[in-house]
Amino acid sequence: LTRTLGAGVAAAIQQSAFVVPLPRSRVSAAMRRMQRSDTTEFLPLEVAREVAERENVRFVISGDLIAVGTGRELITRIIEARTGRVAAARTYRVGADSLIMEVLDRAARAMRRDLGEARKTVNATLPLPDATTPSIAALHEFALALDSERRNERMASQTFLARAVAIDPDFAAAHAQLGFSGGAGVQVAGV
Repeated sequence: LTRTLGAGVAAAIQQSAFVVPLPRSRVSAAMRRMQRSDTTEFLPLEVAREVAERENVRFVISGDLIAVGTGRELITRIIEARTGRVAAARTYRVGADSLIMEVLDRAARAMRRDLGEARKTVNATLPLPDATTPSIAALHEFALALDSERRNERMASQTFLARAVAIDPDFAAAHAQLGFSGGAGVQVAGV
């Protein structure tokens, strides 16, 4: 679940033109210079802060999902890399696991605002649809496809749908939408 949340936050943050996440290739390069192995997807906070400082990145995003009573709480923090000072922290109550993606979307939007992005551009971000797939990347492509359909951009929609099913071949909703839009034969190179 934590891996899914981390990927979800990353996908939501990547929708921002204002906040630019550090590419994984730069993280790996910094880890090599630190003479540390780069075997985990998510770094311990102190290591992430050092990578960020080495790469001249101002903030690190940290989060925890903890059990509280019969539910869970998602705690997000934006931390200054150099000083370790918490610039912003928020807590979200998650009553049921089915609401995690909705809470995650709210948390990502709040983080973007906390980092200085204008409310107007944050609100222009596509919400993630309620569709079943273990892949947040496929879900993101699916959201872009649905938005393209709404704007009557059929070819763009088909391309996003093809990417979604390439990422998650078992993504039934994407397959159905792709068939409905007449793009069952669309191929996407390099996906």
